[in-house]
Amino acid sequence: MTRADQAKITVIGAISYDEILASDTIFGPDGPGLNCKIVSRAHHLGGCGGNIAYGLVQHGLSPELISIAGKGDFKTYATNLSRLSIAADSILAVPYRSCARALIVTDPEGTQFTAFEPEPEITLGDWKSLLEHSNLRHNKILICAPFPQQRQLIALEYAAQVNPDCLKIWCPGQYADRLDANQLTSFAPHWDILICNAQEMENLQRLGTLDWRDKLCLVTDGPRPVRVRLPDQSQRTIPIPRIERAGEEDPTGCGDAMIAGFAAALLGHIEDGGTPKWINKLNAIVRNGIRNAQRCFASVGSQNYQHVEAVDRNIQES
Repeated sequence: MTRADQAKITVIGAISYDEILASDTIFGPDGPGLNCKIVSRAHHLGGCGGNIAYGLVQHGLSPELISIAGKGDFKTYATNLSRLSIAADSILAVPYRSCARALIVTDPEGTQFTAFEPEPEITLGDWKSLLEHSNLRHNKILICAPFPQQRQLIALEYAAQVNPDCLKIWCPGQYADRLDANQLTSFAPHWDILICNAQEMENLQRLGTLDWRDKLCLVTDGPRPVRVRLPDQSQRTIPIPRIERAGEEDPTGCGDAMIAGFAAALLGHIEDGGTPKWINKLNAIVRNGIRNAQRCFASVGSQNYQHVEAVDRNIQES
């Protein structure tokens, strides 16, 4: 039995090598401006897909990861995926190309500027082939992390076709501001849960009225409460607990960690009793995502935290 056969969650999204920098300059409304002073620099593994898969591993899961890499420098990342028991059978490594890269600059107030060099392009036919050879038809949850919209839509449509009982989590991320109204409408029938931040939600709402029927939506907003809209159209907010700062906090990847913690708890309640039961446990599921994001926040880089009780002891309810 392969690791993909053991997986219960499929993650689709980017893997990248991150260069994380800190600046002593507070950014303006449009980012760092023409120049800013860098006071520290570090190299880490990243990418939304890889980060979410890492977070699931910290909850004792062995997710399947579907992504695209450059064969020229994939070895380091592939070695780490193997160490973590993340199924990478469905990662296409393109010859003579490099993996995606991100340059992330954080100011003293935690505001970030990101410049991203994407993964190699592949044909939609090759993308469909990756999906067809994955374990997606058998898994319980699909997390569709930020990726170009055509790849996301094809993946969501494929999951709906071959595995109707699979819960589909759509995370449009930075691609939310690239969708038009017609594209947003085309996504609507194919996702069950939407997770995005406040800026991304604002971008989506500019395109028109979203169809919330039978949908669950989570909107994060940094340290502010998580806003939740339930399938019955009711709404609630879930506060963010305070965390004691140690001076080495880094917001890079916290959104991905939130998604991973949410999905890990969600899977447990699905296996316990299906949709009615997990909806009734929604607050606890969201709080697990929040706790995981805070673990990530307490370390530099997106894939360096661990799911340990010692970290949780630093988190105090507000």
